[in-house]
Amino acid sequence: MSFKLDIGCGKNKAKGFIGIDKNMHADVDFLVNIDKDLIPIPNSSVDFIRCIHTLEHCENIIFIMNEFYRVCKNKARIHIQIPYGATPRFVQDPTHRTMFNEFTFPKYLTNNDYVAIFADYGLKANFKIINQCIYGAEFNKLDLFITLEVEKCI
Repeated sequence: MSFKLDIGCGKNKAKGFIGIDKNMHADVDFLVNIDKDLIPIPNSSVDFIRCIHTLEHCENIIFIMNEFYRVCKNKARIHIQIPYGATPRFVQDPTHRTMFNEFTFPKYLTNNDYVAIFADYGLKANFKIINQCIYGAEFNKLDLFITLEVEKCI
C-alpha cells in the first residue's frame, strides 16, 4: 500500500492526495495536529509528502520530521514550501511560530554531524536535500522551496 499526503491542506488538497490538517474542511481526510499528534498512516507507506505553508505555523519541528520519516518509504520525497524567515511577511503574521532559511535544512536535518547532535533532542530522521531554492517576485514575498528524500537503512 502506498500513499501521498498533503499536510496542512486546508481547503486546497492536491488531487490524488490524502488531506491532513488541524482544522476541519471539506478536503481534510484526517484531523491531525502535526505538532503533537501521530499521523494515522502505517509506517513506511508514503511515497510523497506535500507540505505547503504549514511548517512555519508549527513549533515541534523535530517531532514533525520524525513523523514524516516514520510514515515515508525509503527514497520517498517531501516537498516543503515555507515563507523565507527574514521577510516582513513571516514576522508580521502572529500565527507563524518557526522561522526557516536556506541554512535550516542543510545544517540540522541532513548534516550527519548535526543529526547526531540532535539525536539527543529526539531527532531520529535522516534526509537528503534534492533541491532547495528561494523564490519570489519581491523581498516580502520570498518563499523557501525544498525537496527532501528520505534515507532509511534497509
